Amino acid sequence: RRGLEEARNVTAVFFDKTGTLTRGEFRVVEITTRQGLASDDALAIAAAVEHDSEHTIAQGVVKSAEERVLRLPKAEHFQALPGRGVQAMVDGRTILLGGPALLREHGIQVDPTLQAAIERAATRGQSAITMIEGTSAMAIFAIADEVRAESRDAIERLHAQHIEVIMMNGDAR
Repeated sequence: RRGLEEARNVTAVFFDKTGTLTRGEFRVVEITTRQGLASDDALAIAAAVEHDSEHTIAQGVVKSAEERVLRLPKAEHFQALPGRGVQAMVDGRTILLGGPALLREHGIQVDPTLQAAIERAATRGQSAITMIEGTSAMAIFAIADEVRAESRDAIERLHAQHIEVIMMNGDAR
């Protein structure tokens, strides 16, 4: 009873992020493509490549495509590239998906628009996955743990009561 009485004096609330404010599941939150490639087309290709991967980020790509009800092309010869990413054949084209190690390994130079997307994701504490065909980056997918719809409302209501909201997060400083 005393705890309930003292709750009226609360000035700050700490929330754990994963599974409390967020769904605890990754989703694609931003897609940046090279000119001439539609975002949905890029996501469909990426989801086809990632379809057989068990990695949590890969499953976030697949679920994002499913939520947009995209038709996925057929991917063949899936191969995991430990610590770097994945690759598969899509419509006779070798497509790779991965992070900075994959870019370095293949000597891929990312154009300024795509590089800006990588940097934007980094400043937000998101993962940036690059889709590569041949020697060029085709798209950047910013991946993050999706915020629960009800979290925004809860935080706004706490702010209206002049209660500070603090998020505990192990993803980034």
